[in-house]
Amino acid sequence: AAGLGVATNLETHEGSTRVAMRNTNDGISMIQTAEGAQNEVVDILQRMRELAIQSSSETLHNDERAYIQDEVVELEQEIERLASVTEFNGIQIADGSNTVISVQVGVMNDSSSRITIDLGDLTSTTLGVNGTDLSSSTTARAAVDLIDSALNTMNGYRSDLGAVQNRLDSAINSASVYGENLASARSQIQDADYATETANMTKNQIMQQAA
Repeated sequence: AAGLGVATNLETHEGSTRVAMRNTNDGISMIQTAEGAQNEVVDILQRMRELAIQSSSETLHNDERAYIQDEVVELEQEIERLASVTEFNGIQIADGSNTVISVQVGVMNDSSSRITIDLGDLTSTTLGVNGTDLSSSTTARAAVDLIDSALNTMNGYRSDLGAVQNRLDSAINSASVYGENLASARSQIQDADYATETANMTKNQIMQQAA
């Protein structure tokens, strides 16, 4: 009875470990989804910076700056669109409504069994590039600094996601080993030792035949 109780507890934790590994894989998928949107926003910000540098030159005519401003407005709208449509399993992960997600990677109800994912806010307002004005060389030069600040913010977001993904990868490896050890321990208690049982059967068969 004592052995059965221990084996049951081990089996319970073994099943919970498999579910925790699935949670961890879901967390990695969420990070990859968020990272895809962040990469695209970085590309847009880089294009906006190129336009700001172009508009900073006083060799441009106002008509040319107007064309540049039109493109910048479209790029800002695309940033907003990406922030609003990027989701994972129905959870918004780029518009600032869910900036912290906790992933259950262990089998216990404690903080060491959870890993937190910090998701960035990709809206143009948070990044500080909403209403970017490139209509004059003066405002365009100021916009360069604002876009650089937004790029630094994005680099911080991406760095955080990369670090957490490495943690989740390690958590999966650890859980896999833990699950195998639990299965092995349960097997030693609950399962038959085929080598011993086969030897006993052979001995009994020989004794029966001799009799």
